Amino acid sequence: MRARSVGSTALCPGWWSAICQWRGSTPAHHGDSASHTGAGCISARGGVRRHPLRQAALRRGGDDQAEHAALAYLREPARHDQPWALNVSFIAPHFPLIAPPEYWELYPPEAVELPTIPPGHLAAQHPATLRMRRMFGMPDDVPEELTRRGRAGYYALITYLDDKIGRLLAVLDETGQREKTVVVYTSDHGEMAGEHGMWRKSSFYEQSARVPLIVAGPGITVGRRIQGAVSLVDLVATVTDIAGAPPAAPLDGESLLRLLRGETEAEKDEAFCEYLAHGVAHPMAMLRCGQYKLNYYLDDPPELYDLDADPGEFANCAADPVYRAIVDDLRARLLAHWDPVALEQRVRQSQRERMLIHAATSGEDMSAIHQRWATRGGTLNAR
Repeated sequence: MRARSVGSTALCPGWWSAICQWRGSTPAHHGDSASHTGAGCISARGGVRRHPLRQAALRRGGDDQAEHAALAYLREPARHDQPWALNVSFIAPHFPLIAPPEYWELYPPEAVELPTIPPGHLAAQHPATLRMRRMFGMPDDVPEELTRRGRAGYYALITYLDDKIGRLLAVLDETGQREKTVVVYTSDHGEMAGEHGMWRKSSFYEQSARVPLIVAGPGITVGRRIQGAVSLVDLVATVTDIAGAPPAAPLDGESLLRLLRGETEAEKDEAFCEYLAHGVAHPMAMLRCGQYKLNYYLDDPPELYDLDADPGEFANCAADPVYRAIVDDLRARLLAHWDPVALEQRVRQSQRERMLIHAATSGEDMSAIHQRWATRGGTLNAR
């Protein structure tokens, strides 16, 4: 059973170091982390950052630890005595895109396809996207070989994770719990993998905002794919419904259980995202309804994409008179439950308070703090 879900760290200048560069060379995979003790990665803005090989080794250790703890939990005899719930959280396939050698070797970079980027697309992107790429140091001219290596690393990490999930499912079979266990696979964000000239997340493009949502278990229809968009907040309501428990508090999402069981054909087909993290100066949000996706920016023009006609999201239709009614409708629906002006005021107030605390605890002059903030493109002014 599969459904689409929308979910919505930061790439540093010199982010290409997280795609296997190390001291002028480009290793294909990470090996013994001890051999890289003390190594550092120099960013384009200067200063030493944590080496991506060490980050990859830490990631692998954390994922292995999570897997081993989950396997031990599932094998405990107490699992047969009463209902249980287990959240197994893996970091892979997150950046850095450096994979264990046995997985890297499955994906020769020269055989990996390049992103689809039409001529002139990067220069003509929306101002918010251009600012994001500039802030994260994502140039237009990433070497083709490095792009292939990055995507190969991403695919290798997916397979690495897939094997871990396979071992968890095997233990459910081994312990006789498979037929009475609901299994959910999802993620908090996607990976741009070079599409639209971007890497990691922090974008409303489908590669970043669209994530897998796979649900299997007793009573759930096998092999069915639901085309309509749903949201991660729907998952909370769904799990609560599966457990047969009333929600402890009002929930934003809607249970998908009847849809998963095939008891209804009515699909929600709507998802909302908002973004207020690094790389933006003002709140921005996305509303996906059916084939249309509206990206709303507080101080920039909107974007509208017709995902049926333009699945690659290369043609912004927001200014096309043909789509005016659709833009107006989606914008009204989005703003009916989301107030970007009030949200920005709260953010600015929080920033002022945190700067004041920093000044009081560090002894640094407030004017110096404000100057540094302004130099980085920040503003404390709320509308």
